[in-house]
Amino acid sequence: MNFFKHNGDGFNDTCKIKVILSNNYIFSKISIFDRYGKLLKNMTINSNFWDGTYNGVLMPTNDYWYSIELTKNDGSSFVRQGHFTLRR
Repeated sequence: MNFFKHNGDGFNDTCKIKVILSNNYIFSKISIFDRYGKLLKNMTINSNFWDGTYNGVLMPTNDYWYSIELTKNDGSSFVRQGHFTLRR
């Protein structure tokens, strides 16, 4: 999904980033940023959704970026980045 609509109707009100891990990965850190690079939310693999708010304030319709940090069992790590749109 490249966008989500947080409008309170109960459908697609959160952005959930799906990370498919194999047995080779032991850690996942997911971060959400605004268009200026401000960190809005840090998440783990077990709590990986964002409701479109920052400090309880609804964020505006805009593009947002995410970063997923994965660490392998051997200690090596890599980062995947992407973006999505929040629509109101």
